[in-house]
Amino acid sequence: MCSSANAQDERYIKKLLLGKLGAKKGKAQRPSPPKWAAYSSIYRFDLNGDGHKEMFFHSKSDSVDYFHFYDHNERPLLKVKLEPMGAKSAPYKMRIVDLDKTKRLFMIYFYEGFTKFYGLDATVRLYLVTMDHADLNSLSVKKGPVLWMERERRGNRYVKRENFTEIFDYNKDGIKDLRVFHGKLSRVYFYQGAGKWRALGDKIF
Repeated sequence: MCSSANAQDERYIKKLLLGKLGAKKGKAQRPSPPKWAAYSSIYRFDLNGDGHKEMFFHSKSDSVDYFHFYDHNERPLLKVKLEPMGAKSAPYKMRIVDLDKTKRLFMIYFYEGFTKFYGLDATVRLYLVTMDHADLNSLSVKKGPVLWMERERRGNRYVKRENFTEIFDYNKDGIKDLRVFHGKLSRVYFYQGAGKWRALGDKIF
C-alpha cells in the first residue's frame, strides 16, 4: 500500500482530500482541508462481481488514517476511519472472503503504530467491512479484534503475542464465521447480516 501513484491518480486523490471533487455551488461550508496529507496508490478490484472494477486506497490526513472505497464511476462508497495508537500506522493487507453466496467480508489489517512513553507498545487490529447481496451501498464497517501486540517495559520482560484467524461455519447455519485464536484461547465472531456481528457471549455490535 506504499508505492507511489501515477500523476493522474495523484491529482485525483488530492482533489478528494481537499474536498474539490464533485463540488457544488452553494453556501454550505466545507471543513477545512488538512494541513498535511499523504496517500497510497489506487487499487482496483471487482468487489461485487458485476464486471466493473471498483477502487480503494489508503490516505493519512493530519496523522489520522482512512481507507476509502469508490465505485467504478469514481463515486464514494465508504470511508473507513482507522484509529492509530502511535507512530508509523498504516493498513498493510486486505483479505476478501465469501461468508456465503450473498455475504462478502473484506478484512483490513491495520498496524496501529507504536508508542514509547513507558516502553514499547505496538498493535495490529482487524477492521471488518461487509457487503450483502453484492450491493455496494450495503458496505459497512466494524472495528474488530487485536491480532498482534508487542510490549516491552523497562526492567520487565519483553512480550509479543500473535493471534491467528480462521474462517469456518462453526454453528452450521450456512454462514462462515470468523475465529480469532492464540493457542487454546479463541473467540468466534458470527456475522448477523446488515453490518452486524455477534461474538460468543456478547451483544450484537
